[in-house]
Amino acid sequence: CLKDLGKTGEAREALSRFRARHPEDTRAARAEIEEAAALSKEGKHREALDSLEKIRVAKPGPDVLPALLYEMAWCHRGIADLEAASRRYGELIGLEGAGPLRDTARLELGELELERKDYARAAEILAPLASAQGPHREKALYRLVWCRQMTGDSKGVTAAYEVFAKE
Repeated sequence: CLKDLGKTGEAREALSRFRARHPEDTRAARAEIEEAAALSKEGKHREALDSLEKIRVAKPGPDVLPALLYEMAWCHRGIADLEAASRRYGELIGLEGAGPLRDTARLELGELELERKDYARAAEILAPLASAQGPHREKALYRLVWCRQMTGDSKGVTAAYEVFAKE
């Protein structure tokens, strides 16, 4: 993908052309989200967020809503609005059919709570990831150990280390 290669301007142009040529295509909404994500990658978080909010007002389908909320969270992080980022992550985590972005959002929300030093809340968010198989388990478990340590939960620290030892 051009965006992933750092060619965000070219990516935005290609996505815009696709949307102009195929406005009724079911992939047009996803292309619009990707176009906003490319803007965000360029550091234009406010402009990207404005685009994403317009998409949200248009009531996107459930197939693109998880990606929309995820990109909105990143834009909010880019403008240092961590409360709004947390709300978007929370919405995403609560969605039916959020797919793999749910776990990514859960990990990133847990990290935000760690940054805010709300260790109990971070532990609550990270615990389901740490106890389930998946690509985020190890990171979640590591962060959960940290949370347990910071809250003085020595039994929780021991239990988490035992999980590490078994793997």
